[in-house]
Formats: sequence, C-alpha cells, structure tokens
Amino acid sequence: MSTVTRDVPKEIASAIVLVMQAMGRLTKSATNVHGRYKYVSVDDFLAMSGPACSEAGLIVKPVLCAPVERVEVDVYDKDTKQTRKRRMVRYTYKFRLIHSSGATWTDDEDVREVQLDDTGPQTLMAAESYALKGYLRTLLQIPTGDADADAQEQHQAEIIKATVRAHKAKLDTGSEHILIDFGNGIETVAAADVATRVLAHITSIGDAKAVAEWWDSNRHGRAQFHNQFPKLALDLKKKVEQFVASLAMPSAAE
Repeated sequence: MSTVTRDVPKEIASAIVLVMQAMGRLTKSATNVHGRYKYVSVDDFLAMSGPACSEAGLIVKPVLCAPVERVEVDVYDKDTKQTRKRRMVRYTYKFRLIHSSGATWTDDEDVREVQLDDTGPQTLMAAESYALKGYLRTLLQIPTGDADADAQEQHQAEIIKATVRAHKAKLDTGSEHILIDFGNGIETVAAADVATRVLAHITSIGDAKAVAEWWDSNRHGRAQFHNQFPKLALDLKKKVEQFVASLAMPSAAE
C-alpha cells in the first residue's frame, strides 16, 4: 500500500526556493587525502546551510522513525587473513520541515537509513548529522563534490597496481616495500625507510588536523607495515601521535 504524501505548504515551498538561491555551490573546504578528492565535511555543510535556512524561516528536523537496529557482521580482513566481528548500528530517519509561520510538512516517502560502526553514544549524533546532510543535499539540490563509487573503485585499483609494484621491488631489492600515499599517488617505500619518510612528511604538513587526516587515510599501508614489522609500526605510531599532540598544544606565547 503506497503512502499518500500531502502537498507541500506554500510557505515551506517558498522557503526552500529561497535557501536554494542563497546556497549556490558550496565551497569545498575539506580534502579527503585518502582518495585525493575534494568534499564538503558535515560540519562545514551544516554551518553553511544553517544560516540560509534561518534567513528563510525554515527548520529541518530529523525524526527517528524506526527502532534502532544493532547487528554483528563477520568481516574478513584481507591483511590479517582472519574473520572478525564488526558491530554495526542502523538508524532510520524522516525529516520534518517547519516554517516560522507554523506550517509543517513531512515527506513520508523519503526515508533515509544510516549504518555506522557502533562506537558508543557519539554514533547517534554522527548518524543524525550524515542523514541530515544527505537530506538537505537532495532537498536543496546542492552539488558538494563528494566522491562517488567510481572514485572508490579507482582508489582500489590503484592499491592493486601498487601492490604489484611492491612485489616486483621486493624481488629486485630483497626487501619488503610498504604502500604509502604522500599526496601524489600511492608509492612503494622500502620498509627500512618508512619511518623516516613518514616523519619528514608530517613535519612538512605542520598542522595537527591535516596530519591526523593523512595518517588515517593510509590505513592500508599502516596495516601492512604493522603485520610485517609490528615493533617498528608501533614505534612509528607513537611518534606520529606525539607529533600531532605537540602541534595541538598552545604555544607558550599564547
């Protein structure tokens, strides 16, 4: 049985049009260094859409419309070659549009599901933010530059090609090579040089948030390094974390 969705009140339709006119194309202020594409972070997206909605007298309220589902799934880790349990949580949302005039509207046919790793109370806030961004992006027809499936497939293909290069380098030199992306594509780096290259690279970045994002983006190479050289990998991880912490600390002059 199909759901009947009532017509959008004139006040809300007019407000949506005003917000669409105000938004234009969002500035791509954040960079995903893992896939090397530009995207708009959730916080930046909401920081820009919020004032526009406010000026138009429009409130967009996420409404949790189904019981929260928690599941455990088996995930095969190709690096460790083992299966592990992954705890996931699924949230389902509809959205209520509220105008300053008092008019309200909900599209009952537009239901959004968000599934994330179950990491605790903060998972709810993350799910709500992502669902809200996705809804606003569709409602206001905003291009954000987010990567699509093709970009992810391209990155996976790049990893495969780099793995072949690493295997050839090992045959040529007799030493293991680790896959690391320093911003110009995935490189094969001799294991003995990994720490030196990484520390030099994060020093050149010089910003705590950017360093943390770059470090997180190289999960594949980090896992590879840890599997083959656990002591070296743990020592490098400690140095990177100490460096990030030092950048985040206020200077004495402040």
